[in-house]
Amino acid sequence: MDRNPPRGIAGRLGPGGPRGSRIPYRTAALRPKTMHPDVITVDVLEGYALLLTFANGEKRIFSVEPYLDRGIFRELRDPAYFRSVRAISGFVSWPHEQDFSPDTLYLKSVPATLPKALP
Repeated sequence: MDRNPPRGIAGRLGPGGPRGSRIPYRTAALRPKTMHPDVITVDVLEGYALLLTFANGEKRIFSVEPYLDRGIFRELRDPAYFRSVRAISGFVSWPHEQDFSPDTLYLKSVPATLPKALP
C-alpha cells in the first residue's frame, strides 16, 4: 500500500483544504449563506435605479448610478441593456455577467416608500 499521498490537485486540495491549512476547502455548492436575504424580484426604475423585493418581503431601492463608470459596469449605461436585468439565485445579474450580491444590494439600498392608499 502506498503511504505517500498523490501529487497534484488531488494531493493538495482534499476535504481538509490545502496541505497544512486549517481552513476547510469550500466549493461554490458549499458557499456560506449570505447575511442578508436573497433578491427574489427586480424592477427597473428611472435614473438607473432598481426596485428590489427580498426574500423577507422587504422592498428596497438600489441605485446603480455610482457604479456606471467602473469597468464592466460601463455597459449598463445603455438603457435597453440596463432593462435586461434579472434576479438569479438571489443576485441581480445582466446577460454579460455584471452582477451585485445580495449583501451589497441590501446594505447599499434604501427602504422603498410606497404611497399610501386613499380612503
